[in-house]
Amino acid sequence: MRHFFGKNLSDLIKDQSVIVNNTKYILTRPISIILYVLLMTYSYIFVGGNLYAEGFTLIKTAAFFSISIMHFLLLYLFLGHWIYAGLIRNVPAIFSLIAFIILIYAIEYTLGHLFFFRGGENLTELLMHFMAACFLIVISCMMVLATFANLIRKASSHDPDLFPLWFPLKDIPDDLNLMLPAKKRGTIIRLHSENQYVNIVTEKGSHLIRSTLTDAINRLNKNHGLQVHRSLWIRKDQIAKIFYEKGNPKIKDIHGQDYAISRKSIKKIKAVCFSD
Repeated sequence: MRHFFGKNLSDLIKDQSVIVNNTKYILTRPISIILYVLLMTYSYIFVGGNLYAEGFTLIKTAAFFSISIMHFLLLYLFLGHWIYAGLIRNVPAIFSLIAFIILIYAIEYTLGHLFFFRGGENLTELLMHFMAACFLIVISCMMVLATFANLIRKASSHDPDLFPLWFPLKDIPDDLNLMLPAKKRGTIIRLHSENQYVNIVTEKGSHLIRSTLTDAINRLNKNHGLQVHRSLWIRKDQIAKIFYEKGNPKIKDIHGQDYAISRKSIKKIKAVCFSD
């Protein structure tokens, strides 16, 4: 297990289409729509009405309504993709959600300043309202995620207990462990190649995955073992001794099991496991 921020979680997080559809579903729930309307109402009353030239006007109201619709469409179309890009890099969903909405608000406020704002005398007040809006965004996002937390975890991750909702994952299994059922994850002891599959043996059991032995070995974050045969990888601390049976080299593990090895691996095994 290792602590990563930016660690690739593509084997843990479900497909991008699943994340996108889940995000769209949550955005169209009543609580999400209500909070969004409240945010836009705040922006219109305190920013559009108080700060922009000529106060409330029909044209400005129509423009603001159009911006609000466009704002929501941007969320609906792109937020799921944004969140997925963050999740597979161990960026918490709450961070991606807040960052995306604030980014859109920042663009909206900038455009408002360029086309509607009277002048520099109220710039400080505008920034204060923007910061207040950011605070409301943070609170709203936390409320939405808290409401749908269980749904998000179950629908977005192959293992609901391993999902960066509020914080980056601190204890992340290596990539190969992420391909195992949660109850069989643990220290990987051996990898056996079986045709188009690899049998992964951990301290908690074994599990077949469709892979080559080379790809499976490459998915280990730290390679604590050796490939001693074209069909076998074993942790080095599991090797007890090398011996020969009818002239063929073998190893015996610490549990007394025997495994055939290649002759070219003998030197490497001795160097790594019996150098003392």
